[in-house]
Amino acid sequence: MKNNFAEANSAKQDHLPSNDLLNGDHRERRRIEMKRRLMVLQSRRVNLERELERVKTCLFALDKQMQNNANLEKLSHRINSNY
Repeated sequence: MKNNFAEANSAKQDHLPSNDLLNGDHRERRRIEMKRRLMVLQSRRVNLERELERVKTCLFALDKQMQNNANLEKLSHRINSNY
């Protein structure tokens, strides 16, 4: 009876993956997940950099427009002061 049990137990162990295989599989899944996260973060960074450039362009244009408006007001005050 003990012999049959030992043989059945041995047969089950032949079908189970070893700890090394499980650890290797875990490491591979972890590596793939880390690579996926890195790609997601790199994509976000690129998109944020593009958005930041658009914001900078808009701020520059707004600043220039505000300066032009201020200059026009000064000119308008000078013209009105002369009359």
